[in-house]
Amino acid sequence: MEGNEGKTAPEEEVRFHYDRARRLGRIHRDLYPNRSRRRWIRNKRTRNMLVILLDLIIIAGVFYFASRPANVFLKKTEGAAEYELNVTGIRGKKVLIGFTVRNAGDSTLELPLNVPVRITLSHDEAQPVVIEEYFEQNDPLDRGESSSVVILLDEDALPGSATLELFFGGEKPLFSKRVRF
Repeated sequence: MEGNEGKTAPEEEVRFHYDRARRLGRIHRDLYPNRSRRRWIRNKRTRNMLVILLDLIIIAGVFYFASRPANVFLKKTEGAAEYELNVTGIRGKKVLIGFTVRNAGDSTLELPLNVPVRITLSHDEAQPVVIEEYFEQNDPLDRGESSSVVILLDEDALPGSATLELFFGGEKPLFSKRVRF
């Protein structure tokens, strides 16, 4: 028995049940780069949810651009006068049209007396909508000063889209732009 101290009988041996494939399956996949990283795309349920999410994003984008309110800003300089037109859709289904005359020169600028700011909204076949407003003050504008006409309209009374022409002091339109309301 002295020679067999370090050895045990075969029936008394400890046996380890080791499965390498099962052990590697439990190890984190970053340790083994040859394994697939896009496992979540192969999952049918996850892939279907991804397609539905992309569809919803596309539909939301289409609705945003289709129902976006009007937002137009135009600027023109003629001599010492700087003209600005601002058309903005606001809450409550309203459209705000603002026309501003600013003195960009060094001398004073006289606004013409009794000259209306005429806005024409013409749609393809419908009768054009004509709006006339006057400046409230006819005081001369010093350098850097401005005067504005602001018009607030109901969006329901306007066509879906129209050509907006703004006339001020002449027969030729100062601004002409296709606008969607």
